[in-house]
Amino acid sequence: MEQLSGERRYVDPITVFGEASTDKLRESWHALVNFLPERARQAA
Repeated sequence: MEQLSGERRYVDPITVFGEASTDKLRESWHALVNFLPERARQAA
């Protein structure tokens, strides 16, 4: 969800992870999934 307009937007993995390799993305996925809801609560 876009913070200013509130509209839903597609999240491009390249934008989120830069040029990380597939292995690095898999390795960090669980940390990201845990981080995002926590960050959303903080931003609310």
